[in-house]
Amino acid sequence: MRSFLQKFLMSLPGLMLGLFVAQTAHAKIYDVNVFDDPTPVNMGGFPDNGCDTGGRCSLREAVLAAQVNGDTTSIINLAAGTYTLTLTGSGEDNGLTGDLDVAVHSLTIGGAGANQTTIDASALGDRAFDLHYSGGNEFTLNSLSVQGGTAPATDGFGGGAILFAGFVPTSDIITINDSDLSGNSAGGTLSGGAILAVCSVAINNSTISNNSTSASGVGGGLIVSTGIGLDQFLKINNSTISGNTSGTGGGIYTGASRVLIRSSTISNNTANSNNAGGIFLGDNGGFNSNADIENTILSGNTSASGSADCDKTALSTATTQGYNIFGSVAGCTFVPTTGDQLNVTDPKLEPLAIYGGETATQLLQDDSTAIDGGSPGSCLDADGNVLSTDQRGQTRPIGANCDIGSVELGTADITLDKTVEDSTVGVGDDITYVLTVTNQGPDDAMQIVVSDTLPGGGAVSFVSGMTSTGGTCTEAAGVVTCVFGRVNNGDTVTASINVVAEQEGTFTNTATAVGSERDASEATDSVNVRVNGGGGGGGCSFAPSSASTAYAALTLLGAAVGGMLLLRKRSQ
Repeated sequence: MRSFLQKFLMSLPGLMLGLFVAQTAHAKIYDVNVFDDPTPVNMGGFPDNGCDTGGRCSLREAVLAAQVNGDTTSIINLAAGTYTLTLTGSGEDNGLTGDLDVAVHSLTIGGAGANQTTIDASALGDRAFDLHYSGGNEFTLNSLSVQGGTAPATDGFGGGAILFAGFVPTSDIITINDSDLSGNSAGGTLSGGAILAVCSVAINNSTISNNSTSASGVGGGLIVSTGIGLDQFLKINNSTISGNTSGTGGGIYTGASRVLIRSSTISNNTANSNNAGGIFLGDNGGFNSNADIENTILSGNTSASGSADCDKTALSTATTQGYNIFGSVAGCTFVPTTGDQLNVTDPKLEPLAIYGGETATQLLQDDSTAIDGGSPGSCLDADGNVLSTDQRGQTRPIGANCDIGSVELGTADITLDKTVEDSTVGVGDDITYVLTVTNQGPDDAMQIVVSDTLPGGGAVSFVSGMTSTGGTCTEAAGVVTCVFGRVNNGDTVTASINVVAEQEGTFTNTATAVGSERDASEATDSVNVRVNGGGGGGGCSFAPSSASTAYAALTLLGAAVGGMLLLRKRSQ
């Protein structure tokens, strides 16, 4: 078990692995080209591995190569796919097994999208990343997901996805952009289901969801302690903290932190032993936390005791800049100001899911008071910059005011036209349904889901489905689902669904299209198909009679005679 002091010493330049050389002033780029986690090549000393030589380059090997080369900054690129970490060995700080150890330099790891690129540590029995920093470095995740990390309770630290536990707060920073940290866990009392950081943390357009700690733990989503008096912070912009569970501070737990939250949604988190299902503002070493919140939903969380959504220590402070939706926050003693909505226990949110964009969000229901209840004109992030889109990429604001929270809900009139290429076929023939979806606006639809209910009773069997945007339709229990990403105002997309006719009869096939934005009515359309007993488009079949048999014989005889005459003529 390592102490904070040991962790601090491990973070000093030159100690980790004995591999570090003098840093240079340029960044190096590594392109990972395998998805598994093989034993690293040539990492017992200085020799290059495949990440430097153009050979095999795993994620682990890319992280190790970045340490060896000693560049000031390094960039690791991950294509779409799942990168599975499997080399077990928790408690080892050389990066050869267990978690990915990062030290000395600033490192950026970027994917193809949070819903396309995943780092999966569920087979590791360890957290995903362990940062050994000592000041002035930045660790950044862009457009990817980290899941399945488990911080061992035996080492005294948490951070199921990311750990940075230096001896004292430092000037290092962890930045999470357009990413999803979900399904990670941590044991022990100093927890942080996804993140434990004794440094600054910035979370932008991202989701921290369904992470957990033990019942005695704190910070189901994250625990951050930065140290008042330093220019450190926890900043959360356009992001969602949802479904996390801990003993105290189900979503967020802070110790001595300057907390700035803007246009975010903190809901559906749970403190299952104590208080503050949403946020707990704590202290550390005599320093307290100061929270400043604007245009944010802090409601719908639960706790075993105390204020369900926000609670704090006596000297910590909580300030509202207005236009928030607050539920049970008596423990934080907010003094309400312009636009604040108080004691809203149900903020009218949909369950956490993908509603467009790359990360999961909680979409606003049509009757939510968050709609147009936010900041007039432009919404601003914690640094005063304009937020021109919501977490999903939807235009922000729509209307005179921003919506409160991480989601800006638009209006999009979706229409559906369903046709079939051949309405009369035979048993065994192919049937192709074509579904044409149009967004008639006025706003862009961030996602449209088409559901096509096939005729039941084994009338048809599903073969395949494709969308005009390159997606694949899936079938389950006789319902084919086709998902379209962003469909701009005025644009049309299509899906083709192929089935095989299995029974005779006339069958009706109905499809619906539902968009992520508000719509006055559900788009529905149906077609009928007649299936006859014979193949080839339902062609006729006749039982031969004696007359038809005689006619056929005469026809064959005539053809034979005609052929003989033709041959005779050609031979003359």
